[in-house]
Amino acid sequence: MTPISEAMDTRSDDDGMETLWARIREELRAAIGAEDFEIWCHTVRFERVVDGVVHLSTPTPFLRRWVERRYGKWLAARWREEIGIAGSAIMLRDARARAVHAAPEPVPPPSPPYGAALVPSVVPVAPMVPEMMAGIGAPLDPRMHLGAHIAGGSNALARAAIFDLARGAPLAPLYLHGGTGLGKSHLLQGCAAMVRAAGGEAVYLTASSFTMAVAEAAKQGRPDALHALRAAPLVLIDDVRLITGALARREFAALMRARLDAGMASALAADCEPAELEGYDDSLLSRLGGALVAEITPMERELRLAYVDVRLLHVAPDADHDARAAISGFIAEHCGHEGRQLEGAVNRIAAQVRLEGALPQVDDARTLLAGLMRETIGKQVRIADVQRAVIRHYRVSHEDLLSQRRTANVVRPRQVAMYLTKEMTLRSLPEIGRLFGGRDHTTVLHAVRKVAGLVARDPDLRAEVASLRRTIGGGI
Repeated sequence: MTPISEAMDTRSDDDGMETLWARIREELRAAIGAEDFEIWCHTVRFERVVDGVVHLSTPTPFLRRWVERRYGKWLAARWREEIGIAGSAIMLRDARARAVHAAPEPVPPPSPPYGAALVPSVVPVAPMVPEMMAGIGAPLDPRMHLGAHIAGGSNALARAAIFDLARGAPLAPLYLHGGTGLGKSHLLQGCAAMVRAAGGEAVYLTASSFTMAVAEAAKQGRPDALHALRAAPLVLIDDVRLITGALARREFAALMRARLDAGMASALAADCEPAELEGYDDSLLSRLGGALVAEITPMERELRLAYVDVRLLHVAPDADHDARAAISGFIAEHCGHEGRQLEGAVNRIAAQVRLEGALPQVDDARTLLAGLMRETIGKQVRIADVQRAVIRHYRVSHEDLLSQRRTANVVRPRQVAMYLTKEMTLRSLPEIGRLFGGRDHTTVLHAVRKVAGLVARDPDLRAEVASLRRTIGGGI
């Protein structure tokens, strides 16, 4: 490449430098992929070159740190090649730094606030100022960005919807549901991070942080403290089924009604469908059910393999490809169908790599992961999966299933649920009893024996139980 004249090494907004930056941007897009580029690098702007230092800018400090860590060396090397100065370097600044050290040249403004197009003009929206949101929201895990989320058939709809939401599509609201460890939190947090990186506003809360915020507001005698959430451009709430207490549920219901009425963007996640949320009236559940509801099912083998392979590449980047592929295949096949289970297996392999300096052989990995394999056999089906299937099949409530009621329409489903839990999980009788309303293990044993006897004699019940087995284990 022909070096650009040293005369260009001055403060400049020359078309030549902008053209050069446009070319480098396109090379970076090709190198990291269009999706990652749009998430992390689309808003990086060229400012100037001064004394061999290339000044680039980002809308937020988070994005600046991310680009520096992941792409800073690559960018510095490419600029050195282009401008022909051996000592040239990259300086990345965020919006706050630009405000203090403003250059004379105008800098393109950050993207308009997220959600502006989603709010009807007839709805008055209070401006979001930091004081209004102080103490509200949960921190984001920097590892849970959308660039690190792996796509597969089991999460395709949820992933596409989250990307649309982050880019400003008018989804009001989005409701994700699925079992634990399948990536719901990753998608919500990644969406919030992507919006903030583009200069927009997004509030992420967990069920516990929302419940605590409500309790703190009540303690301080400020019942309107959370009203700022009703005007936030984007609100994402995780594990909404775990919001507990009448006061917190009332506040959640009021928040969602206000946002639904205003057509404002929200994203919710839970381990159940909207209709199965308890403690809310049918009107709200119906409105949530009418949103974009996307289920995330257990990971298929191809997704598990990709998930593990990416992580092992970071653990042992210099390992033989075939050796790494063998370990990836073994973990994907034998160590669970949820992200956390697979992550646990990779962490054990990583510890072994740090100890021995190399990936273990498959036989050694089998020994190393034996305990985890035993644990995950029984974790493929959760008690919540059994209870949910039984509730749907027999049309009883979760509260009834765990209650002390002994009417026939409740006792039979409860006993069938206990029987299936014993058959399909590794839970002990005392554990099952505790998770079915605090019952004694002898009660569980009686239910298991009774249903087993009925299944042997009653073809109709046998067919019901077989159907429930297929429903519960369908994703496994």
